Amino acid sequence: MGSIEVDISTRDRYAAERTKRLAAAPNYVKRLEVSKDSSVRDLLQDPWVDYDSLAKEVPYLKNGSRIKFLIVGAGHSGLIHAYHIVKAGFDPKDLVVVDTAGGWGGTWYWNRYPGLKCDVEGYCYLPLLEESGFIPQDRYSHGDEIRRNAEHIAAKYGLQGMFCTRFVAADWNEPEGRWDIMLRRQLGPAHEEVDFAISTQFLVTATGLLSSMSIPSLPGIEDFRREKKLFHAARWDYEYTGGSPTEPHMSNLRDKLVGIVGTAATAVQAVPELAKWAKHLYVFQRTPTYIGPHEDNQTTPELWDKVTKGGKPGWQAERMVNLELCFTDDAEVTPDTNLVQDERSRYPPLAAVWGSRRAVGLGPEKAAEHTEWMLRREAPHAARLRKFIKQEVKDPETAEKLTPWYPGWCKRPAFNNDYLQAFNLPNVTLVDTDGRGVQRYTRNGVVVGEDGAAREYELDALVLATGFEISGTGSCALASSQASCRGRNGRDLNDKWNSPDFATFYGVSTNGFPNMFMSAGANSAGSANMTGVYGSQARMTAHIIAAATARSADPDKTVVEVSKEAELAWLDRLLGNVTWFTPLLTTCPPTYFTGYKTGAQDEKESAMAKRKLLFPLGPVGYDEAGHEYIQKGDLEGVIVH
Repeated sequence: MGSIEVDISTRDRYAAERTKRLAAAPNYVKRLEVSKDSSVRDLLQDPWVDYDSLAKEVPYLKNGSRIKFLIVGAGHSGLIHAYHIVKAGFDPKDLVVVDTAGGWGGTWYWNRYPGLKCDVEGYCYLPLLEESGFIPQDRYSHGDEIRRNAEHIAAKYGLQGMFCTRFVAADWNEPEGRWDIMLRRQLGPAHEEVDFAISTQFLVTATGLLSSMSIPSLPGIEDFRREKKLFHAARWDYEYTGGSPTEPHMSNLRDKLVGIVGTAATAVQAVPELAKWAKHLYVFQRTPTYIGPHEDNQTTPELWDKVTKGGKPGWQAERMVNLELCFTDDAEVTPDTNLVQDERSRYPPLAAVWGSRRAVGLGPEKAAEHTEWMLRREAPHAARLRKFIKQEVKDPETAEKLTPWYPGWCKRPAFNNDYLQAFNLPNVTLVDTDGRGVQRYTRNGVVVGEDGAAREYELDALVLATGFEISGTGSCALASSQASCRGRNGRDLNDKWNSPDFATFYGVSTNGFPNMFMSAGANSAGSANMTGVYGSQARMTAHIIAAATARSADPDKTVVEVSKEAELAWLDRLLGNVTWFTPLLTTCPPTYFTGYKTGAQDEKESAMAKRKLLFPLGPVGYDEAGHEYIQKGDLEGVIVH
């Protein structure tokens, strides 16, 4: 990397935005514990479940059940892990997937808001297309199609799902060499909540990175809810708005003043739909999002033949790897070899978040040089999207407020053709909070601004497009499920997660917790297309379990545990390349990518944070490391009892 320069005015704008946001951050970083807070607990209710039908089904688990595999989470991670375990030779009847939702899909079960589509090409994002034979209708799949794909996978491979069931606790039973599990099932108000205990040989926590609703902690929420309507986008209330997930004709909003908090991926899709129906729509913005054009089309036979390369075996895996190379700004990919050819695949700044194989050999002495190089790589892409925003929004003042001034790796960009256009409508108002967010609720609406500049916005309804808590990196892999998990000698997983001896083996297992495997972010890979990462994790998990079982004298009593030396070796491999993340940690305002950090960390905090980072070589480097380990076949670093 040679000496480079970055436009001074851009650098100054970035620095000013970060300083402003750091000062404002304490006002918005607090989140409600939704399942425990009586003011919002009811927002967790499942509007999609058919309790009566579930109650008539014979449950796969009951008090005293003994099974081989318990998978926590029925989303993409859980499905992919179940598939690879079955592919490794295990009977699907020995495996049960539990989830608090009423069906398959995970985040895609809960998210049914108007305008919902995946913003990553579905040919890469939808799991197991080649294996299951599922053909998406569109290049970018609607939410209902993604959910149907999940259901299709479960049916094709005979997966057993136990729904409306919460994972409460897990305790390692040393004499038995199994996990004692406590579960809780609630089939709606007509049925009594039931706690029951089971035993499983292997425990897989596949709750994913986005599974728990994020709701800002602001005063006055109970006052507002007594008079007005409040709901989270992950529990869209079509009974109130009118319409349905497949036909969002929200005619009930024609006489309503509607607000939406948030301007990230959810709001970008929901705002244009709300704008069609609301009497007036107020969009409350804390931080603008980079917005680019979006190109979609239906899956014709001709397009499908091109995408699958005429049915070539391995076509989806090849396409996903190619997309990951684009996401991570890999030296191997060029504009001509980009298979996906969309705006997201041509936007490399997020390599600062996901890592890259370019990180090899990047020592701490090159941190400043690396940051400068990344800023230069990012500059033309950010400038292009800022120009696009100003072209699309007619009012210059509104356009300026919608224009981001931070490096493109600080917040996930969105690609949508209707969001910016919505602000040209007379019934849509952007309320820019200058980085501070909404201050409080009132009986009539919400307040933005402080002291003499405070203004109340009267509303009939408020939509929280505030997303999900990101788990698995800064927090324990089970944090989103709020379960306890105690391994050898009764040690709680949260304790290890937040202790100086924290480490994992490839991000899928950790010493002291035998026969437990995770789908966590820490020490693993991250991506805008987590489907590929879940596949890498699941292949590693299935390989370790299958190989260990084959070595065991009694497969039903196999106990597998990674050694302390093995997880420390993996941690050393991560820390040796961690300089790659310097731009993310030093140039961004507080976002969920940075854990909403509000200031400089002391040496101890910084050391702990580095131990929990993603694998710096990115999803492709992570998959290559796992493939190399599997090919060796010797289970190095794994203790089999």
